[in-house]
Amino acid sequence: MDIETSSDPTLLLPDYSTISDSNFTQMLLTLMPNIMNQNKFMELLNHKEILIFIRELTKLINRFNYSQLQHEQWSYYYNLGMTEGIWNGRVSKKMADANSMCYTYGRSKNLIKQPQ
Repeated sequence: MDIETSSDPTLLLPDYSTISDSNFTQMLLTLMPNIMNQNKFMELLNHKEILIFIRELTKLINRFNYSQLQHEQWSYYYNLGMTEGIWNGRVSKKMADANSMCYTYGRSKNLIKQPQ
């Protein structure tokens, strides 16, 4: 994993714009429950604008689901850590300053350096 993908893991998600139209269409059709729906859907996909829109919508839904999964994962780890006493949710000023946590979590350095 390079620096760019480690800072933004969504770059590892599939890019539906690089998949050929026929492969993308086949991928979508496998999700259709019956032939009647598939035929109607195929008619829609014959319009280039609609196909482009569906590609973008698929990409957005995929990113949303990924973000939701990530949120659930980190919430689980946080709750597990708090209930098991693995960490207490507080970080020392020295640790926050050393790891640039003030930038990561939107706090100013001045606020972190204030006495608690």
